[in-house]
Amino acid sequence: MFLYGERMKHNNLIKEEFELIDKNESFVLVVIISSKGSVPRTAGTKMIVKKDGSIIGTIGGGAAEAAAIKKAEEIFYAKESAIIDFNLMMEGIGTIDMICGGGIRVLISLVEPDQINKKIFGMAARLYEDRKRYVFVSDITDLKDIKRAIIFSETCFEGVGFLSEAMIKDFWLFELPFAKFVHIDDKTFLIEPCEQIYTLFIFGAGHVSMQLAKLSSMIGFYTVIIDDREEFTNKQRFETADELIIVKNFKDSFDCLRVDERGFIAIITRGHLHDKTVLSKALKTQAYYIGMIGSKKKRETIYKGLIEEGFSEEELRLISSPIGLEIDADSPEEIAVSIAAELIKARAKHKRK
Repeated sequence: MFLYGERMKHNNLIKEEFELIDKNESFVLVVIISSKGSVPRTAGTKMIVKKDGSIIGTIGGGAAEAAAIKKAEEIFYAKESAIIDFNLMMEGIGTIDMICGGGIRVLISLVEPDQINKKIFGMAARLYEDRKRYVFVSDITDLKDIKRAIIFSETCFEGVGFLSEAMIKDFWLFELPFAKFVHIDDKTFLIEPCEQIYTLFIFGAGHVSMQLAKLSSMIGFYTVIIDDREEFTNKQRFETADELIIVKNFKDSFDCLRVDERGFIAIITRGHLHDKTVLSKALKTQAYYIGMIGSKKKRETIYKGLIEEGFSEEELRLISSPIGLEIDADSPEEIAVSIAAELIKARAKHKRK
């Protein structure tokens, strides 16, 4: 068993932020810090505005995003951050935009490539790549002088020394699904927990897997491809995958995998026996989601074999099979879309836990 090549680039704003800083480029960061009502994006959503006016990411488009970009252009020169409320209730009237019926509050701040930011964003990029937890903390009391730090354990942080030991511990222990304001004495902090990284393990490197890997990377899954065929498991076929693993046989395929409660498993091998082998191993992991491709008849045949091996009916109910939402999908591309949609639905459910 071996890893094919190096880990490929994972597309996320943390990486983009660090790459800009590493190239000594300033940028303006737009962060939704709270939202209410019906809005296109939620608290914690970020957008980068570069000096040439181009953007990376989105806070939902429309007039609010356009206004935020315009304000970002001013901040490059004024060097003073701003907190702005956008009312989306009336957005869209007289245009083709959608009327959302809510509002967002955004923090628009300049990030310069100084040594402190290079350390902070560099560490965030490494922690994200390693799928480790961290918390961004910004002291936004003075919008002319925002101070940033990154907490990566109950006692450790990197950045400007504005955090007390008690703050480090408290902020680290916060169970926050989204960004949040915190007021302590006369100070105001923005707490941003790192986005939970979900890993999709795709077993099988066939046509459906090729299409699913493209989509899973687009929707933010760390994507791992596992197969026993070197001629199928390569960079040419899976350009966007994060890891490619070639195994001698599927029976030992879990030996080098770290499957935790944020793990998603899609079983799309080339045969019933391989699917059954992988499924029996998958049921012994902590994976939140396990899906298997195939017909209902195939599913019942495999389930019968698993029950004979000692698996319970309750364990089998954890499996999504046939995998994917029912949309009458036919081609590999359509099947991949149905699977990706089910993954999005399952991940959203996990985030609400």
